[in-house]
Amino acid sequence: MSTSRQDNLSSDSPPFWAESLLEVFSKPREASKRPGVEHALERLEWPRLCEALSQRCATEAAQLLALRHVFLDEVSWLQRRLAEVVEMANLIAQGYRPPIAPVAAIDADLERALRGGAISLESLKAIGDALQAMHALRRALAKQVELAPMAWQWAQTIAPLEPLDARINNIFGPDGQLADHASPELGMLRKRVRRLHEGLRKEIEERAHHKDTEDLLQDAYFTIREGRYVLPVKTQMRTRIRGIVHATSSSGQTVFVEPQDLVAMNNHLRMADFDVIAEEKRIVASLSTEVAKHAPAIAANLRRYVYLDLLRASAELSLDLKATPAAITKARIDLRLARHPLLVLKHLGDENAETSVVPNTITIEPETSTLVVSGSNAGGKTVTLKTVGLCALMARAGLPVSAASGSECPLFEAVYTSIGDEQSLADDTSTFSAQIKDLSEFVEDLDGTSLVLLDEPFAGTDPDHAAALGIALLEHMHERGARGVVTTHLDRTKVYAMEHDWLANASVSFDVEHMRPTFKLRLGTPGGSSALRIATAMGLSESIVERAKELRLQDATGDLEQVLNGLEAERRALEASRREQEAEADRARDLQERLEESLRRARNAQLDALGDEARAFREELRDARERLAAHVHRMQLGETAADALQAEEMRTIREELESVDSTLSEAERAVDDEAHPRHKVPDEALVPGLTVWSRTYKREAEVLGVDGRGRVELRIGLMATMVKADDLRMVEVAPRPKTLAEEKSRGTEAAPRNVHRGGATTSSKRHPRPVEVAPQLDSENRPMIPQTPGNTCDLRGMRGDEAVERVEFFLDEALRGQQPTVHIIHGHGTGILKRLVREYLATSVYIDGFRPGERTEGGDGVTVAWLRD
Repeated sequence: MSTSRQDNLSSDSPPFWAESLLEVFSKPREASKRPGVEHALERLEWPRLCEALSQRCATEAAQLLALRHVFLDEVSWLQRRLAEVVEMANLIAQGYRPPIAPVAAIDADLERALRGGAISLESLKAIGDALQAMHALRRALAKQVELAPMAWQWAQTIAPLEPLDARINNIFGPDGQLADHASPELGMLRKRVRRLHEGLRKEIEERAHHKDTEDLLQDAYFTIREGRYVLPVKTQMRTRIRGIVHATSSSGQTVFVEPQDLVAMNNHLRMADFDVIAEEKRIVASLSTEVAKHAPAIAANLRRYVYLDLLRASAELSLDLKATPAAITKARIDLRLARHPLLVLKHLGDENAETSVVPNTITIEPETSTLVVSGSNAGGKTVTLKTVGLCALMARAGLPVSAASGSECPLFEAVYTSIGDEQSLADDTSTFSAQIKDLSEFVEDLDGTSLVLLDEPFAGTDPDHAAALGIALLEHMHERGARGVVTTHLDRTKVYAMEHDWLANASVSFDVEHMRPTFKLRLGTPGGSSALRIATAMGLSESIVERAKELRLQDATGDLEQVLNGLEAERRALEASRREQEAEADRARDLQERLEESLRRARNAQLDALGDEARAFREELRDARERLAAHVHRMQLGETAADALQAEEMRTIREELESVDSTLSEAERAVDDEAHPRHKVPDEALVPGLTVWSRTYKREAEVLGVDGRGRVELRIGLMATMVKADDLRMVEVAPRPKTLAEEKSRGTEAAPRNVHRGGATTSSKRHPRPVEVAPQLDSENRPMIPQTPGNTCDLRGMRGDEAVERVEFFLDEALRGQQPTVHIIHGHGTGILKRLVREYLATSVYIDGFRPGERTEGGDGVTVAWLRD
């Protein structure tokens, strides 16, 4: 078999060998000249698979080709053909089925036209239908170039003959006959014929219903005989009407008479009919001449159309079989999860189609000559044999095989079989003789391109002799380089396969518990026949089966069967144990997942409760602090009379509130630690530049320095603050942002971001970590929202870190309360509190934008901010 290089499959037209491939597929496969090959095709039921392919074809020509599907010799042809089928299958799977209409066989009509003969009107209509279908397919595939480039390569070689297509199809009416507009002359002639018909019908109806003729007629009607209008006259009255007798009824009771005075009109009608017929013939003859001019192109188009029809049918068959392309190998056979294609088609459409046919992986390594399959009767050994054979034939025919993706198969030039009982009383042939006859056909022709499939060879003779002959045949196949699959029940053959590396054992398993085969193939181990068990299951006398068991125990040849049965029992026990362990592991995993989910829900519920309680306490604390601050402020302004004792009490209350605040903050941090566990930062890791998590501020910060007394200076945004070292936790290290110099070195421009700080503009050069500023919007962009207690936060009198924390909680509450706008009162003072507030707002995820207050809102001592939706 040639292994020429594969051509480029993405070119604009089919490869140079495409015409040869087209020729191969345009004629039925010739019978193989190698003896035994045709017999093997029959035994493997290859014709049934071809019939399934034929049923999916639309055209008669493609159906005939499918029934005797060709096998390809060139590897490049096979690869191209297989790629085309896979491409078409993918196209159909995506919901697009190329339109291929049934087309009649028109080859003979084209030949007649080429010889100068006139073709019939029906043939002309068939040619017109074919042209129309071919052009429709060409147009359809032109729209699918991206999804089906190879199919388009074929379709674009369909020569465009639209003018001829239009001329032929435009002359026909919906009834498939020539329409009046086929030619101007035809329309005029047919109009004259209709007029003559109307005149004759009127005249003869008057005579049929005239009182002088009613008694002469068999019935009061008229009819047409030989194209002429006549009356049904009673035989005994025929002389009473002058005219021409054209026919009599079968009973002889009626004669059909053309009245004498209508002869001239009938003659005119006949002449008009002849004129119509002549014009119709002229039209057909003219178009026959046109067809003759384009006959070679039409024939070539038809071959491509039929090829695409066969291609679509092959793709649909592949989809029904869930077939996949097998990689072409030199020696390795690896059919993954293979299924017998005819069994798959048999159960196609069944409710349990997926489980009706048991898939099996069948592997024969390159160093293995033959796979020896043993096991129970009716266990699937022969099905395995035929599956290998049919998959090999499908691969050779350029079809995907009925196996899973990743399968491999060599291209065998010849497949030989000896399957089933072919004894014949008429030919005086026994089972043994029939097998010898089969083997004699091909045994001397075996070579490295042969696949041999033997079903229990020499089973019709003495087991010892059968085993000896079978082993000798296996050795002969090995010496010739042939590959094969052999089924057997003979222990000696199984043992021989175990002792020789160029042979491999496999077996079909048997379900002892339910006394039925499983049809599962196990590679690497031989199997017992389970004959006694099957006999029991099928109702054979129990006493006979028991006696057979006794005889086997007395017979040394039963030892292997016992060993195999023991191994099978151990395997089943191990398999059951494995399944139980897997089930137990699944149960344990499920239990663990459910426990973890329960713990997670419980912990989240507890954390939510703690968080809600902490927030409630925090709110009460804020209210108390605000009332205290207001009271102190009024005292300072002298609005309330108070003495030194009252002032001392106020200080005590404030200290208690601060203590509660500190305790509450610690509780909140504990809740946060539980919800977001992080490791404490080791003292030695606290160096400038380290990014840490501040539990107090609940955000990342940069370490600026350590004072040696357990306090750490942090930068949070543009705010610097001091916290305790215990407040800090580790965070994951994020990638370092590129510096401005690095950005410039990449050829990009980078501009420092500016931060609005009370009207001043601070360049990012002073702060190596620029902050993204929230957009600042003036009052024209947003509606004015009146200031209310619910949307106002007063920070006057607070420290910087305390104020930022107060703003954060205030924004959180405002967002929950769906406040669109908030007013933050920070006053003027030194400007530090105002700067810290606005720097925080610039980085807050809550804020959509902010601006200084208007004069009516408190001016620059107030910041108005908009919350995100």
